Amino acid sequence: MSGRGGLFALAAAVLVAVSLELLANAVLRTSDRVFDFYASYAQLRARYGPPMTLPHPEIGYVTGPGFERGANRHNRAGFRGNEIRDVSPRTWRVATLGGSTTYSGGVDDHRDAYPHLLEQTLQAHFPECDVQVINGGVPGYTTHHSLLNWRHRVSKFAPQLVIVYHGVNDLSARLVWPAANHHADYRGVFVSYRNPAIYAYWENLAVLRIPAIRLGLITSHNSAERLYEFGSSFVRLELHQQLVEGRYPDGLFRTVPLARMLRENDGSHFLSNIEALVVDVQRTGSEVLLVSFAAAPRPGTVLALPELREALNVQNRHLRRLADALNVDLLDLASTLSGDDSLFVDGVHFNAAGNARRADLISQALHARAPDCGHSALNAEPASADRGQRNTRQSSGNPEGVAASPGRRIAHRIRSRYANTPPASSGSANIRKLAVIEKPPAIR
Repeated sequence: MSGRGGLFALAAAVLVAVSLELLANAVLRTSDRVFDFYASYAQLRARYGPPMTLPHPEIGYVTGPGFERGANRHNRAGFRGNEIRDVSPRTWRVATLGGSTTYSGGVDDHRDAYPHLLEQTLQAHFPECDVQVINGGVPGYTTHHSLLNWRHRVSKFAPQLVIVYHGVNDLSARLVWPAANHHADYRGVFVSYRNPAIYAYWENLAVLRIPAIRLGLITSHNSAERLYEFGSSFVRLELHQQLVEGRYPDGLFRTVPLARMLRENDGSHFLSNIEALVVDVQRTGSEVLLVSFAAAPRPGTVLALPELREALNVQNRHLRRLADALNVDLLDLASTLSGDDSLFVDGVHFNAAGNARRADLISQALHARAPDCGHSALNAEPASADRGQRNTRQSSGNPEGVAASPGRRIAHRIRSRYANTPPASSGSANIRKLAVIEKPPAIR
């Protein structure tokens, strides 16, 4: 009897377990929101197909190829938007680099993203060309990520022009303490990257996974934290939480004021990464357009804090000076669009109207240039002797091995004076309000 009783008990336990698992999976089907948060990675793949992001051995993570969700889609190369067409005698290819503000995370439809709208406006102005604009933006990317993104993914498409738009993610990456953990590759922020497809076997069981997520024992399989781990010295999340709970400044921010943190973690890494990216792009024969970062901070958000708002202004001012030092083009979008809340969904990401306005301003700036259709870097002549010599001299003491540039000494002086820059006047006298590129050379 004891043996038979044991079998009955085991069968009952299995029946209960199966029933609970079926019930837990039924809970997943109550709404898309519940499913998205509590489903396993395998279930998410089964319903939605290829994921939005994938791990990458060199960059950490990238936007995944073939992703589709509603009106959003990624092409076979993994970039948001339509497929990249083959090069023809009429091709004029432009690449955009940045984070979610380039990816255009404020809109659901890839056709409302600014790179797509820019392609349309440029095509209308240059009908003799086959204009292609590649959306190389990836949510969460800093300037360091974009440098690697260019080297490992974007450069092989040989665009004639590269547009770089960065600001708020590098500003967030400065919220690290102690300051010794602030590095150019931001390893104090992103301490490790993970493959979200690899997880404990028991997490496949909804009856265990759902309560574990609710209790905070594991993160949602649909969470960005499945891709990367933030370092303990990265305090931006704590700052956000304090603002939400209305208790800022508290804890660390009482002993280390934001002004001190931003002064010690200055924007020199932002500048050095931009400079390295410019040199890398120019080395291929492509042109660069830098764009200052526009925002309309809203009450209760991190950028609403005066210290962070001013730090972003300082980054933009030094970006303008670096553009002068490196003799590259700059479109001052910050001076034109900042503060117009009607163009943003959250004060940082543009809405559809904002993306259209942004694309229009960039397009107007590029109208002064005469693209030589078909002369992409794929078929370009070698760089001139002066240019080649300029871009191949190595800078001693540079761990990245970044080539020297004519403006390097000037740029170094800019970075060394970074923390001593006076705040902008209320009339923004130091900001040049431009709707066109400052120095428009002909596209080669």
